[in-house]
Amino acid sequence: KTAKAKKIVVLYQNDAVGKQGLQGIEAALKTMKLTSLLPSGGKIAFGSADKDFTAQVQKAKALKPDYIIIYGLSGATAGILKEIEKINYNVPMLTTYSNADASFLAIAAAGAPNVLKNLNVMGWLEVKPDKVKPLLDSMAKYYPTVPVNAYTMAGWVAAETFVAGLKSTGKYLTWD
Repeated sequence: KTAKAKKIVVLYQNDAVGKQGLQGIEAALKTMKLTSLLPSGGKIAFGSADKDFTAQVQKAKALKPDYIIIYGLSGATAGILKEIEKINYNVPMLTTYSNADASFLAIAAAGAPNVLKNLNVMGWLEVKPDKVKPLLDSMAKYYPTVPVNAYTMAGWVAAETFVAGLKSTGKYLTWD
């Protein structure tokens, strides 16, 4: 809705990650009564180890979407962006939060410097200095050589949730 798209295409990684992402996109479109945005043939799979994305990108372009969702992890997503750059295809895109960090940009920027300007990233964390300070302090103390990226933040959120759950059990938490 925000993109005001009339037709979308979903390029998804053909594994559990991508298939579950595709299911989520389809469920959201159904809930919003927007299933007509995703045309027949608009769900295009790619392998996480693929190196050539010519067929997928050409198929996406032929459908003439005004928005593309890329549901995949960094290596393959960077390859797709590189192919889109190669054919000078200019369409707004959206990718997963896992591609929302400097390590992904370092991979993708070399092959797709112009296409990256059209790439939006799903975010679910409030990345403000005061909110991420505990994470940054802990990483500096315990893992000073490990980069802080989307995966680090997701792990931090999961760990905080797990620890909060353990603490809430109070006296009922035992080794048994």
